[in-house]
Amino acid sequence: MDLYTATVARATGRETIPRAEWEDVRVFVPLSQRIKVKQSEEFERTNRVRAHRLFPEDLSALAGKLLLTFRESMASELAKADCLAGAHLVWSMLPGYLDERSGVRLRSWLGYHAVPLTELHSSGHASVSDLQRFAAAIDARALVPIHTREAARYPDCSPTLKYAEMGNGGRCDADAHHPTHRNHAALPAASSDDSVGAARRG
Repeated sequence: MDLYTATVARATGRETIPRAEWEDVRVFVPLSQRIKVKQSEEFERTNRVRAHRLFPEDLSALAGKLLLTFRESMASELAKADCLAGAHLVWSMLPGYLDERSGVRLRSWLGYHAVPLTELHSSGHASVSDLQRFAAAIDARALVPIHTREAARYPDCSPTLKYAEMGNGGRCDADAHHPTHRNHAALPAASSDDSVGAARRG
């Protein structure tokens, strides 16, 4: 896993979710994340996983044994590490993203390096309790139901919070993209209740 994934996994507080300290789990911190840590001076993030780090120079020898979290920002770094022979990319997000500019760019890169792609959409949705913890953690004053068919159920999750509409008559498109408005923080929802939330302050 990468540093972002390791941080999120730790924040869930769930012992059933793979952690950096698990046996056979390692943390690869790509260049883009190393730069962010340096700029923010949040060195405790990398210090926390220091004993479990996997470095670029390790990738080639271990390539055939690794299942690696991949982000497009890692592409050039992985190519330079000479670890792509025999690689196979599993795309777990919505297929539609592959038709966007970044997806087209990714497909081109995969073709150049002869890396096949398999689409296997998987749910990354949070449970109701996770949505409640998220809203509490950022001290949200309002929730905006997004990317959901169950917007009407949100008051049951947190009746003390206000609820805002997305500006489309209250309809929440199940295939809509998450909002990118300032002061909004989107959180994927639980696959069991198909409810997704964005929380905002103020």
